[in-house]
Amino acid sequence: AKLLNKKVIIVVIGSATRESKEKYGELLFGMAQYLFPILTAVLSTLNYILAYRIVVLSRSMITNYGLSKYNRKILSNGALFIDNIFFKKKPLTARTNIIGFVGRLEKEKGIVNFVSAIPLVLRQTKGVKFFIVGTGKLIDEVRNVIGNYTNVRLFGWVPNKRLPRILNEIKLLVVPSHTEGLPAVVLEAMACGVPVLATAVGGIPDVIKDGKTGFLLRSNDPKHIAEKIVELLNRPELLEKVSKNAYEWVRRNFSYENALGRWREILQKLF
Repeated sequence: AKLLNKKVIIVVIGSATRESKEKYGELLFGMAQYLFPILTAVLSTLNYILAYRIVVLSRSMITNYGLSKYNRKILSNGALFIDNIFFKKKPLTARTNIIGFVGRLEKEKGIVNFVSAIPLVLRQTKGVKFFIVGTGKLIDEVRNVIGNYTNVRLFGWVPNKRLPRILNEIKLLVVPSHTEGLPAVVLEAMACGVPVLATAVGGIPDVIKDGKTGFLLRSNDPKHIAEKIVELLNRPELLEKVSKNAYEWVRRNFSYENALGRWREILQKLF
């Protein structure tokens, strides 16, 4: 495209280098374990150098992904928006203590960390339930871990139109990812009034302001995840405050109309 004198725009939704390492690292052997991440990094760098502009979903992604050197060509706040099927139907105070995980059942999403935290939570708090929504190559491992717990429900893959109903039953969504861009499920949960507890990776810190629009994990160690879940369940007034703040913030910043405005602004800077 560059040779044809086209203006190439790259929209960065995650770190190719980190995600490929998380996804494929265990499948590679010998020299391939070292060469594959290097090759991915080289190809990514080459694309960034050749691109006319780079669009990132949030400002934090620039520093988190080492893109500061391309600042002159970066445009931030790419146009993510929340589908209008995601809205708060059930007040947080009317929901039972259900902790949720929604995402691919893959290592980089922290699903193993999440299910490992479940028994630690149950030792400290009674009457807590867990919803796990998603599928992936770790689904059998997840089934093995949760097999003995009657208060854990594994939904598997769920179509988008059903997800709002599930989110409106959840009191706290946990996103313990090792690497992320700006996950749509965080915004969708906020739009349904669900407080989010997440690791501070990718663009998440631009959305989750600790104690205001959500909660940040110091790490995705299962013990720490369990401690934070128990702490927050014991502070219903804080959960309610954050639920309202998150709902209002995401409606204000990630509506469809707001996204159109951001893309108009981005396109005007391109030509």
